[in-house]
This record gives sequence, structure tokens and C-alpha cells, in this order.
Amino acid sequence: MLFCRCIACALLVVYLGLSYGLYVPDWKFELLRSISMPPTNGSFVYTVTCSTRGDHGPACNAVGMIDRCVLGLNHLYPKPIYRNFKECNISSIGQISDNSPSWCHTPFDLEGILSSLTAAVTCIIGLRYGHILGQLQDHKELLYNWCIFSFLFLGIGLFLALVGMPLNKPLYTISYMLVTSAPIGITFSALYILVSSKQ
Repeated sequence: MLFCRCIACALLVVYLGLSYGLYVPDWKFELLRSISMPPTNGSFVYTVTCSTRGDHGPACNAVGMIDRCVLGLNHLYPKPIYRNFKECNISSIGQISDNSPSWCHTPFDLEGILSSLTAAVTCIIGLRYGHILGQLQDHKELLYNWCIFSFLFLGIGLFLALVGMPLNKPLYTISYMLVTSAPIGITFSALYILVSSKQ
């Protein structure tokens, strides 16, 4: 289990280093057609102004930049959740206004390369919960371990959210990962108590 912890820590360090350390320059992208109206010249070129580092917004985050560079825009999800933001002025029929910010038109993948690192850590956390079930025989000790891990993850996740790492599902931030991993142990504990009381 020590090996899994080391892998989880290494993945989190890589995620933190890339998401906060990578410089995201201004970038352009081209769409063969507009989302809201037919093109006049066959394509539309949009410019996204970034020139920043450590941004967690929809336009200038390192998660999207890595996916654009490695996978390319043509391999990303064309209708991301960011389009539902009020800034995008999306109509009732799903069209984006041409006066919306340029990032409203760009593809973005929720299951991107960098987000997969924290998703893998979530799997390791689930493995840890299962490991507790397999190793401990005492009911109180089992419940104690699940609850300790769950409330520890919840506390750390909320603390990170308060100090500036947002609970951001599209980027699968570490705070989001911890806060959503906490209910696993709480649910295990509740189900374990329910099943044990029926025996």
C-alpha cells in the first residue's frame, strides 16, 4: 500500500506543478463554421488572451493547453460544460452569440490528460478504502478508519478551496477530488452499519 501512496503523491505533485507552473500564452483557434450563424469566409479565427500562469478559469488553464498541444482541437469534446456559463450568452436552441468571449467557441475535454492524473488518485483512494475492508476485522476499527480518512479528505479539500484552489470539476482539481472522495468512506460506513445491524 506504501507503493500506491507514493504513486498518488507523485501524481498530485505532477498535477500541481503543471497546473500552477505552466505558462499559458495567448492562443488562437479556427473553426470551420460558426456556432451561431453561417460563415462568410468559410472559417472563423478566434483569439484567446491569456499570458498567465496558474489560472483555473475556462480559457487559460494548463489542463486545456496540454490537451490542445498534445491531442489537438479536433480530438477534444466540441460542446464543453463551459458553454453553459452565463458569459457565453447561449440561446435556448444551443447557439452561442458571436459577441460572447472567444473561449465559449473552443472545444474542451473533461477527461483530458492532466485531469486523468487526479482521476487516477481517486481510484487509489477507493483502493485504500477497499484495503481497509480487507485488512481490518474489528467493526469499530474499520468504521473509525473509514471515517478518519473521509473527514480528513473533506477537511483538506475544503481548506484548499478556501485558500485558492477551486472546486472545479472540468479541471478535476485536487480540492474537487478530495471533497468528492470523502463521501466514499462515509457511504461505506453507513452501508456497513446498515448491513451489520441486519445480521
